[in-house]
Amino acid sequence: MNREIAILRETIKKLTPMLAGKGLKVTQQGTQAYVRTNSQTLEPEVVNIPYIPDNASQELIIAIQGFIDHEVAHVLFTIWEAIAESYKRGSDIAQLTNIIEDPFIEREIGKKYPGSPSNIKSLHRFFIERITKPALEQLEDEMDIWGVLIVPIIRALSGQKVFDDFLRDEGHYERQVVKDWFARVPKDVLDRIPNVKTTWDSLEIAQAIWDAMQDPQQQSQSEGEGEKPHEKDSENADGDENSQGQKQDSKQASDEDDQDEAEAGSESPSDDDEQSDDEEDPGDEDSDQEESDGDDEDADPEEDDADSPDPSDEDDQDDEGERDDDADETGDGQSDSSEDDTDADDDDEEGGSGEDEGDDSEGEEDESDTDGDEGDGETDDEDTEESEEEEPENDAADIGDGDADQSDEPAKEVHGSDDRKEIKQEVGGTMTDTCDARSWVDASLEYAEFDGAIATAIQDQAIEDSQDAEYLPYTTDGDVAEKKPVSEHYMDKWLVDLEDETRQMVGAMQKDVERMMAARSRSVHVPGFRSGRLHSAGLHRLATGDERIFRRKEVHTTKDTAVTLLIDNSGSMGGAKMNTAMTAGFALSQTLERVSILNEVIGFTTAYTRNQDINPSTVRAEENRMGRRFNRVDPLYHPIYKEFGERLTPPVKKRFADGRGNQAFLCANVDGESVLFAAWRLLARKEERKVMIVLSDGAPCGSGSRPHLKKTVEDCQRMGIEMIGIGIQSNEVRHFYPRNFTINRPDELPEAVMKELKRILLG
Repeated sequence: MNREIAILRETIKKLTPMLAGKGLKVTQQGTQAYVRTNSQTLEPEVVNIPYIPDNASQELIIAIQGFIDHEVAHVLFTIWEAIAESYKRGSDIAQLTNIIEDPFIEREIGKKYPGSPSNIKSLHRFFIERITKPALEQLEDEMDIWGVLIVPIIRALSGQKVFDDFLRDEGHYERQVVKDWFARVPKDVLDRIPNVKTTWDSLEIAQAIWDAMQDPQQQSQSEGEGEKPHEKDSENADGDENSQGQKQDSKQASDEDDQDEAEAGSESPSDDDEQSDDEEDPGDEDSDQEESDGDDEDADPEEDDADSPDPSDEDDQDDEGERDDDADETGDGQSDSSEDDTDADDDDEEGGSGEDEGDDSEGEEDESDTDGDEGDGETDDEDTEESEEEEPENDAADIGDGDADQSDEPAKEVHGSDDRKEIKQEVGGTMTDTCDARSWVDASLEYAEFDGAIATAIQDQAIEDSQDAEYLPYTTDGDVAEKKPVSEHYMDKWLVDLEDETRQMVGAMQKDVERMMAARSRSVHVPGFRSGRLHSAGLHRLATGDERIFRRKEVHTTKDTAVTLLIDNSGSMGGAKMNTAMTAGFALSQTLERVSILNEVIGFTTAYTRNQDINPSTVRAEENRMGRRFNRVDPLYHPIYKEFGERLTPPVKKRFADGRGNQAFLCANVDGESVLFAAWRLLARKEERKVMIVLSDGAPCGSGSRPHLKKTVEDCQRMGIEMIGIGIQSNEVRHFYPRNFTINRPDELPEAVMKELKRILLG
């Protein structure tokens, strides 16, 4: 008997649905952990955790508590319409959305329930030790390793220190695949991760990350600190003049737009660009598109208009033939950037560009100004003016030189929390050629499913613990305890007969009990009070100013006792045995009530209808995985004939009479668990003395039930419950209850039970 685990089981069963508050059902069955969702809304409807055995390891308990808190957080804070939208975009997008959203919902449930952060933090350690580390030990492929590390990386970026410490201590930030990922994903996208406030935010970030992993050009267009665009430009200048010229013309148009916008928007000189830009858009630091210092020449002002040519387009142009430098300068024949080049030419005559391009260029200037300094801005303007007169090859060289001078700066410039800054400073670097876009798209995210991986690990741990459990039911979900309903076949004659048979018996036992209690009751005068009857022996206290010169009478009785009567209602008790047991239970309860001793009368058997939620094939499959059988599958049934707070009114008496007269509900008996059920109810009583009297005709049924009953009785005695077994036409109780006796007829009860009652009541 593990009290902590018993409390945990009840807490999970009763408290978790209350916390979720949205109809969430929590089950405890077998050894599996899973979440069953609504096929239409995707919202969780059932969360199943393994039945927690008495010998459950602390690791399993911690994992289950954290798992439940995590799933309740989903119920409370996930927007399921956003999840449905993520699945429409593809399973990978949905998976990334869930990874990014998980830290947010865990943060929110910690605000709502103060106990959750501790459970969640323990779950994080469980995930690292049981899932992440073993997976990394087995894998060699870099992209598979990234699939394992993506969850710790996202959670570290969100501010969860457990994962950040793990990545640092194990050196995973130094892995090339991790550096490549940081280089590929735009910095502003990563900066948004710790600020997620809804599931929609998670979806937007997931989409941006996925796009970055598919498009190798996006990093150079939107983030200067990862991939170094000048390196690719230099290569193009040497190997493909046409392609480079096309790219330079596009950049010239962008730079001219930047310069014209700055001149039109501010009267300040060019070296004061930073100040003018801040005045135009002071809140642009959070823009979705950020540029590093001195990279304005390389950045594409508008992704949607495809200003920067796609690599495939450049190859097509190579096939068409060589163009001279003049054609490259004017942009004639450029299919992908002709519109931009036209706008660039118009800028010379009209002093402006397209509205959309101006907006994007302005946003880029703001971002670069935010991250940079005045000197960088001045250099940018000088390069822009010179580019109009120089050949494309020279321009490419100038851009490369300018970027080289600032190549180390972006890795130090990070918006967000201190942890985020440290991560970016350590990881930021140049993207290598080892991981192309196709590799990121095809990378396995098998280990990135946080909920599923946790569920599998819990299942494995549950199987491991269950194999060594002395006694293991499949579930307690179907167990029923209720006030015994009176059947439709009930007859008033049953109650009349019951009262007639017990009247003389109860009267005799009542008188004997009252005499015993009167003999043990004693009155004691306790001195030292400031009121009461004057105590002459204490008058000397007045000389010292002590007014405690009175005494009070205290009467000590033996009634501070609670008694539970537990009656076997199994099939073997049918007929005369059931008649004897119910008659004896009714007589004992009536006697105890007359002498003002609180008592409760409960029956025990199994439900006469099988639990409809239990699939026999599922049970067999789990038994095969464990390598052992469950000790119980059928649900328990506890008819309550009388509760502690009830008196023996006519409706209560009818329950006893119906239990004796209508025996159709009798089935199997699982004594050990039934004794435990009654023991927890008895231990909740405030009375100093607690007694349980079990009336049964023999041994429990089911594999492992006999040793379990014996151990349960011993555990109850250690917890302070006095256990007595009354054999009904059988002396089998002697094997399980140290104090026991047997009766064959109800009229033997007074003589047999008075000896035990005297010892119980009088001590």
